[in-house]
Amino acid sequence: MKVRFGGSVRNLLGVKELVVTSTSLNDIFREISDKISKEVQLELDYEEESTYLVIHNNGKVLKSWVVALYNGDSILASGQTNFSQDGELSILIPVGGG
Repeated sequence: MKVRFGGSVRNLLGVKELVVTSTSLNDIFREISDKISKEVQLELDYEEESTYLVIHNNGKVLKSWVVALYNGDSILASGQTNFSQDGELSILIPVGGG
């Protein structure tokens, strides 16, 4: 499966995209963590209707609100945490303006 990181997430992780073999959300982020040498987790908060990317790096923790899409659909809205190998997972920090 291809995992793409957009905008600021790309800068935080230092990578634009990765290919992973895992199919469960927790395993995908363990594999990402191994590949980039930073502990990365995706937290789905159904109560607050929010998704967070949590990055542990050199004793520091950064938690950012993100949008996580699987084949263009929100994984928070769908509740999906298991994916097929031929799909695409995208993680991005929403940009707002006014």
